[in-house]
Amino acid sequence: MNDVGAQEIEFFDEVTALAEKLAGKSAQIAGAFSDPKMMSNMLYWRLWNHHRAYRALWDVCLFLDADIVLRAALEAAICLAANRKLLGEFADIVRQDATATIKGQVKALVALKDPKAKKAIDQGNKTLHNMEGRPGNTVPAKRIELAMLADKAGVQHLYWLHRELSGVSSHVTGLSLMRSVKTPAIEDTQDRLNSHQKNHNFMLLANATLTGAFAHASLLEDRETLADLSYLMTKALFLKLELHLSED
Repeated sequence: MNDVGAQEIEFFDEVTALAEKLAGKSAQIAGAFSDPKMMSNMLYWRLWNHHRAYRALWDVCLFLDADIVLRAALEAAICLAANRKLLGEFADIVRQDATATIKGQVKALVALKDPKAKKAIDQGNKTLHNMEGRPGNTVPAKRIELAMLADKAGVQHLYWLHRELSGVSSHVTGLSLMRSVKTPAIEDTQDRLNSHQKNHNFMLLANATLTGAFAHASLLEDRETLADLSYLMTKALFLKLELHLSED
């Protein structure tokens, strides 16, 4: 079962309502891939879907699975903040990453030396030719560096939370496996860790959604949503303060 208080659940529901309303306003956005508003829209819909998926898993007490979705939501929030800061430059970073990914896949397929992979290799090389032949696409292929994006966007804390989740839940690691095993010698420690993760990460997802929604609404110049976000961000600070006071 979960141990989150009524105030936190009410807050999360308010964030959900605001995020859904913003998604509705974004439904008709159209534009080129390089348009920062269009890029923001693509990223925002990914964040909104992660938000809903997290809550669905959390409601049925699949907390480890919810944390895996949370990590993806943090990535989307970081990218939304970076897109707002970098504007058109962010689209170039995404293209570089796509090119690097395809090159890596083609290289791996070639290494298999399997005749059945020829069709996929040819298709990959054709896609690379089209992407690298685009006017102005002179920057070499390069993987997205999430830490760099977080730093440029001023959301380094989201990156370190993302890193933390990689070790304790999202990847198959010693810590993530230990969360699922009851060991009498450390059962109390496990229970405290799991309780903290359930409560802390519930609010973390809500705040990640707020961060992403703020970046998206700012680009859309949606003053109504920005005003609502300001209220919820202030409320989040008070809830965090009350939590620290109660722990003391």
